[in-house]
Amino acid sequence: YLISCAWEQERAGYDGGNVLCEGDALEAAQFVLGTHAAAVLEAGHLPLVIGGGHEVAWGSWQGLATWAMKQPGKRVGVLNFDAHFDLRAGEVGTSGTPFRQIAEDCAARNWPFRYACFGVARATKKPAAPPATSPAARPMATRPATGLRGAFVAMAISTLWMFFMPS
Repeated sequence: YLISCAWEQERAGYDGGNVLCEGDALEAAQFVLGTHAAAVLEAGHLPLVIGGGHEVAWGSWQGLATWAMKQPGKRVGVLNFDAHFDLRAGEVGTSGTPFRQIAEDCAARNWPFRYACFGVARATKKPAAPPATSPAARPMATRPATGLRGAFVAMAISTLWMFFMPS
């Protein structure tokens, strides 16, 4: 049965290089990552960003948002596969803040924040609420995800541990 669900595509894959974070320059590295992701999308390709943690989520979103601004009617949802919500507030970005940063960016652009998190560990505390200024402060998981034409997918290795480690 599952063989009929396979997604086969005749697309070339290539390595777009590395974005390095030197010292404490996370925000600068995220900006560079966003620039690269936007260029890949504008060239008609699908970027696959692999990094050490969800520090790459905010940079990836920056590229997607830059590209989506040029796509009239494009609606994007965020799918986060992680043991944590990563909606924490902070003075500076970390691996725990990217989806809060995305929610704030959506609010600034007057875009709805469509967010769903799968794989959250039972021990994880209740997530911090998205900014009240967001036009759609409720996470996507609480309402139908109709009309989406794309999804930003973020996955953390901690989710895999939860699924494959014995209880």
